[in-house]
Amino acid sequence: MAATGSRVEVGAMLAAWDQACVVRAGFDTTADSGYGVKEAADAVSRIAEATVRYGSDRLGRGTVVLLGRAVNNMCTGPAADHRAHLASSLTKTLADKLTGLTETWPDLVEAADLPMVHKVVGLAMAGHADLLTWRDQFGPVPESEHRAMTAALALTAEFVDLVDGPGTCGRRLLAELENDLG
Repeated sequence: MAATGSRVEVGAMLAAWDQACVVRAGFDTTADSGYGVKEAADAVSRIAEATVRYGSDRLGRGTVVLLGRAVNNMCTGPAADHRAHLASSLTKTLADKLTGLTETWPDLVEAADLPMVHKVVGLAMAGHADLLTWRDQFGPVPESEHRAMTAALALTAEFVDLVDGPGTCGRRLLAELENDLG
């Protein structure tokens, strides 16, 4: 996929997923993120290679796409009325968790980036068709916002895995990326 319009390279999205898994392994000691020391080191190498190849902006854009997809994967079953309630509840829960991270790890998540993260999550929950095009209207994804989106993706993956079983979020997202290639 070319990074034109609302598209971003699959390789950049894979690296964005690696970033979320590394972040998750760093702050989530209870869930099985699948990233031990060796896996995290391998992921860091892949992230560095992808950053050189695609640029950090493409990884940031990939994170927006993956966050939207992860949120949509949580909402595949409920009826529309229930989805609106779930969207509100999840957005508040995610906001509370991210706000906690701004206090615990101020170098990872900055409070100034949370409104954009909340809006992306809310739009994804509402079924917005093209989050990346929506996000792109505000210019490039700044590095601090990219980190906040990555933390939100990690927390969303944790939630999906707690509800649907360890590794479920990653399997779903990677299967979608494979479909993008085919």
